[in-house]
Amino acid sequence: MKLTRFSTGRLAPAQRHEAWLNRGGPGIGRLVDTRPVGVFGMWSEHLALGTVNLNFGEMSAQHYERTAERCRRDQVDMISICLMLEGEMRGEAGDRDFIVGPGALGVIDLAKAARHHSTASRTVMITLPRALALTRFGCLQNLHGAVADGGSTRLLRTHLNALHREAGHGLEPTVSRPLGESVLHLLEVTLVMAKRVENASAQARVAALKLAAIDEIQRRLDWAGLDADYLCGRLKLSRTALYRLFAQDGGVHAYIRQVRLEQVYAALANPANQARVGDLAVRWHFSDTSHLSRAFRDAYGLSPNDVRRGHKKS
Repeated sequence: MKLTRFSTGRLAPAQRHEAWLNRGGPGIGRLVDTRPVGVFGMWSEHLALGTVNLNFGEMSAQHYERTAERCRRDQVDMISICLMLEGEMRGEAGDRDFIVGPGALGVIDLAKAARHHSTASRTVMITLPRALALTRFGCLQNLHGAVADGGSTRLLRTHLNALHREAGHGLEPTVSRPLGESVLHLLEVTLVMAKRVENASAQARVAALKLAAIDEIQRRLDWAGLDADYLCGRLKLSRTALYRLFAQDGGVHAYIRQVRLEQVYAALANPANQARVGDLAVRWHFSDTSHLSRAFRDAYGLSPNDVRRGHKKS
C-alpha cells in the first residue's frame, strides 16, 4: 500500500488546471466549480485507508463553489474535511461563514451548497462516506462549515504527519483499515475537543478530556503550582473525574511525576547537558536530590549517575 502521486509540475501552465480536473481517481476537483487565481499548480499524494481517503497536497490559490443544483444532480453523499497546515480558506457553507487558518480544520458536507476561496495552501484532505460519519459523529446537522481550531487538532496533525511519513516507505495492506480507524477516532476526539459534536461516543469524550489534561500538564510541567486542584479548576472537573482519567497511570500526581522524571532522564542521557542532579531536582520540583534519586531508581532501576555514565533503561 503506497501513496498515489499526482503533480502538474512538468506541464505547461495552460494545461495544468484541466489536467487536475481530469486526472481520475479520488478528489473533489470534479465535484465543484473552480477558478484559479493566477498560475495554477498543485501536487498531491493520495492514501486509501478502507473507506477513509487522505490527500496530502499543495495547491495554488483558487475559488471553489458547489451549488445546490450540482448537489441535486450528482447526489454525492460524502463529508470533506480540510486540515489546513499552511494557508487559509474562507467562505460560506449554508448560512454559516467560516475561516480556516493554519492548524485548523474545516468540515464541508458535499450534499450541501458551499463556496470558499483558498490562498496558496498545504493541506490534508480527508473524505469519508456520510453513513460512516453519521456512525462516528452522530448528527451532522451542525458540522457543515464547522471549524476546529489548532489547539483541538494538535494530536490529529501529529498522527497524520507520521502516517504520511510512514506511507512514503510503503505500508502493509493489512494495516489499511486499522489505520483508517485511527484517523476516525482522532477526528472524533478533535471534534469533541472543539465542541462541534454532541453525540460522540463516551470513549471519544473521555479521550478528549484526557488529551486536554495532558496538554495542560505538558505546558505547565515546569510550574510548581501544577497539581490536581489546578487541573480540576482549569478543566472544570471534579477530583474524582480527574482521577478516573489517570487511573491507569496511578493517578494524576503519579502521571505528572513520571513525565517530569522523563525530562530528568533526557537531561542526564544528553552528554551536552551537564546540569547537576540537585539542579534537576529543583527544576522539576522534587523536594531534594535524595527524593529525585529514589523516584528515579523506582522508575528506571538505575540511579541518575548510572544514566550519566551511559547506562540505559531497559
